[in-house]
Amino acid sequence: MNIEEFLINNTDKIYKDYCEKSIFTKYKIYGVKNNKLKKIAKNIVKAGKEKEILDNFDFKSFEEIQLYIYVLNMIDDFEMIVNYLDKLLDIIDNWSNCDSIKPNAFVDNMEKIKKCIEKWLNSNHIYKIRFAIICCIRYFYDDYEMLKKVINLKSNEYYINIAKAWYITECLGENFEVSFEVLKENIPDKATLSLMNQKVGYSMKISQDNKIRLKELKKIKKNLK
Repeated sequence: MNIEEFLINNTDKIYKDYCEKSIFTKYKIYGVKNNKLKKIAKNIVKAGKEKEILDNFDFKSFEEIQLYIYVLNMIDDFEMIVNYLDKLLDIIDNWSNCDSIKPNAFVDNMEKIKKCIEKWLNSNHIYKIRFAIICCIRYFYDDYEMLKKVINLKSNEYYINIAKAWYITECLGENFEVSFEVLKENIPDKATLSLMNQKVGYSMKISQDNKIRLKELKKIKKNLK
């Protein structure tokens, strides 16, 4: 299969324009919709040709990485996935590729993925850290020790801080009182706090009264200085 030919033949100009405005990457964007990439990925795995894709890290386009991710998501071998992921996360340079990584095998390997998360959180790579936080959102939204670690993670990177804000909001939606106590003891930095309040504002799981309580964290943080 000629992947480049497939991408050229399935380009959607409107979708391409949308992607170029919302995804900032050094890789070429063709504008191929994800459902088409997922279908090809499924065919690749069904044909037993996943290794041909997974062993190749010579990416020239955003969609090639996306296709790689959709193939990886269908692999059952956890150790194999992590081996490829460590290399892939070093290459990824945008939120969309990063957030598309959701291997089916993660669900049955919570303890193992937790160790990987802790390793990635200690990385100096933006998208390794973001992916670790995305995993927390998906699998550890009621783990308050993990919440504490993420809150105390210091970064000036928007794509890390917005993920932190997202994770905090999910935890608050799951169990407000416990999460709020963690927040009071570990008040996030100004950037994360501001992004958190934006996220909280859209949450249907958090009451209006509790949203007001969260805004008070800014005053508490100021008084602690």
